[in-house]
Amino acid sequence: MSYIKILYCAVFIIYGLFLSPILYSVIHASEHRVKVGIIGGGGAGLTLAWLLDNECQVTLFESKPTLGGHARTVYVPINGKKVAVEAGFEFFNKAMYPNFYKLLTVLKVSLSEYEFTYTFFTSDNKRLLVLPPIQPKKIFWKSFSGANISNLLQLNYVIRKGRKILEARDTLTTVGQFLNKLWLTASFKDNTFLPLFCAGWGVTPHELKSFSAYNVLSYIIKNKPIGLQPSYWQEIVGGTAVYIEKLRTNIARATIKTSSSIAQILYNGKQYKIVESNGKSTIVDHIVIATDPYSARDIVKKIAHARAQYNALAQISFIQATIVVHDDLQFMPQDTSCWSVANVCYNGRYSALTIYKKWKSAKPIFRSWLLPGFAKPKNIYAQETYHHPKPNQNYFKAQKLIDKLQGIHNLWFVGLYTQDIDSHESAILSALKVGHKLAPDSQRIALLNI
Repeated sequence: MSYIKILYCAVFIIYGLFLSPILYSVIHASEHRVKVGIIGGGGAGLTLAWLLDNECQVTLFESKPTLGGHARTVYVPINGKKVAVEAGFEFFNKAMYPNFYKLLTVLKVSLSEYEFTYTFFTSDNKRLLVLPPIQPKKIFWKSFSGANISNLLQLNYVIRKGRKILEARDTLTTVGQFLNKLWLTASFKDNTFLPLFCAGWGVTPHELKSFSAYNVLSYIIKNKPIGLQPSYWQEIVGGTAVYIEKLRTNIARATIKTSSSIAQILYNGKQYKIVESNGKSTIVDHIVIATDPYSARDIVKKIAHARAQYNALAQISFIQATIVVHDDLQFMPQDTSCWSVANVCYNGRYSALTIYKKWKSAKPIFRSWLLPGFAKPKNIYAQETYHHPKPNQNYFKAQKLIDKLQGIHNLWFVGLYTQDIDSHESAILSALKVGHKLAPDSQRIALLNI
């Protein structure tokens, strides 16, 4: 036998014994990975896709042309510079948003810190309260009127009593029930507390009474300033869109489909077939609904065996919230020295929340809730409408039901409404929990210490 034939034989033996199995395993590895279909490309859905990217075969479907959901950054041109303004969620800090903060750290997203301040005033500008009234570079003497001192003392009393609600995780006691048990003046409840905090959800003071005290008090108590100093919050340099883009660019294997409308979902007892409106279909082992609960109801209608899940989602009611980015001064106090980050204007029925970050640009740019009784701003840079769930008793009852139904027939749900209070932290936590179920050995989940 010639040396060439011997060499060929050796090559074939090496290929057969060693290389062929390796190549086969590489070629067919994707066939053995669990196939996961994620419907929704907001923070929860995109985070889950990132967590599962190395362990599962992921396909993400987003109905809109862009990813991000409530992470919606608008870039306003001011003097040749693009100023990032949020038209969706924006507030977080390390203490109240630990999982989200750790995710941003792992993604190497740049953050900046700022003092969080409030101004509450009436639309006729006759009443005004700045919180905290003493700040590092200024004392707001208007906040020390007799009525305001009474309000500050009663607010501190509410915070002290509210800690028991949080410690017991009592989600059933309503704001109205909680306030009625306390020694508070009717003026404080009706003219300060309820109008001030209803602004965070764009509802009337009366409607805030039906919300879970646990949900509302979580924001108040967990962000209470230490002493007379304002609390400190973080923001993403360049806007929340930067974090969404960081997630997207760090997803290497998953298929991401935008402008994808789901027409049909079929189940054969083992796998799902997701059919898009363009006729394309994808076979998956697991489906994760990663939309808001309003959209999730429409999706589960397409799944024959998901009646229990639909009934749970149907318990959640919604607020239609319209957010505008603008430069109209009507939403701010007449006294510019009293402008804060969060400015709440009460017109006797609704409280319009306007966010102003003076360090962004020399020209003031605002982000406001558009509510009845307030004129629409003249110069609008962006307008977004969302369906926010009402964090009332039914919201938390639905949350418990959904938790019991998670994973049945390999159907899962992620989103802020599935975990604790209605914050972006809850959305990230939901992705981590479902991600751990689907890929317990995920290195990325380990990075976040879950």
